[in-house]
Amino acid sequence: DKSGVLHDEPYRLFLDEMRESVQATSLLSVVGLGSSRLSEIASRIEKSATQLNRPINNLVQLGYLTREVPFGEHKKNSKKGIYRISDPFMNFYFSFVIPNLSRLELGLTDIVYENIKSRLNIFISREWENLCRRSIPALPIEGIYFDIAYRWWGNNIKGKPMEIDIVAESADKNYLLIGECKWSDEPDEHLLYKIKEKISLFPYCSNYKKIIPAVFIKNKTQKLDKITIFTPEDILGRLK
Repeated sequence: DKSGVLHDEPYRLFLDEMRESVQATSLLSVVGLGSSRLSEIASRIEKSATQLNRPINNLVQLGYLTREVPFGEHKKNSKKGIYRISDPFMNFYFSFVIPNLSRLELGLTDIVYENIKSRLNIFISREWENLCRRSIPALPIEGIYFDIAYRWWGNNIKGKPMEIDIVAESADKNYLLIGECKWSDEPDEHLLYKIKEKISLFPYCSNYKKIIPAVFIKNKTQKLDKITIFTPEDILGRLK
C-alpha cells in the first residue's frame, strides 16, 4: 500500500545513513532480483567489480548485505563468496516491491500480489533457512554448543555438485552438525534419507569424532530415530 507506514522505509533509512542512497537502492534491487556474485552484480549495474567494492562493503558494514562463503572457506579470502540481503523486510521490499513499484503507485496491489504469490513460498523457505542458521549457536544441541552455522556448496567426494543448508562445528571442534531445512510438507522419511546421503558424501566428515544430523521442518508428522528435529516453535524458542 503506497500509503502504508513502511512503504518508503528503505529510502528513509538510506537518507539517514548513506550519502549514495541511489546507488544503494540499485545494488539491493539487483541482489533482490537474484544476482548474488560480485561479477553478476557488476554486470547488471554496468560497472566494474572494483568500482563496487567500496559501496558493497559499506552496505555489509551497515547490515543491509551479508557476504556468505561455504563452510570451510576463509571468509575474507574465499573467491566463492555470494551476497544476500540481510534483513527479511528489506529482502522482501527489494525482491517484490521495487520491481512492481510503478503498478503499486497506481494502486494495483491485488494484481501485484497475484503476480508474486507463486514465489512467496520460495522466499519464505530461504528466510526459514536463515533463521535456522541463526539459531544454532544460541543454545546447545544434544548437550553440545556449536559455533556459527554456514551453508555449504561445492563438489562432494564423488566430484558432483552438492549443497547443504546447515553446517556447524562444535566449540570443541569434535562434532559437526549437518542439517537440512524444508518449508514444505515433504515426507519425513525422504528428508532422513537425503540428510544421510549428504553426510556420506560430505568432504569434511572424516575430520570429526561424530556427525550430528538434524532436520528443520515446517510440520513434524512423526518421530525419526537418531536424528534431531526442529520445528518453527523450536527455532523461535532458541532465538528468544
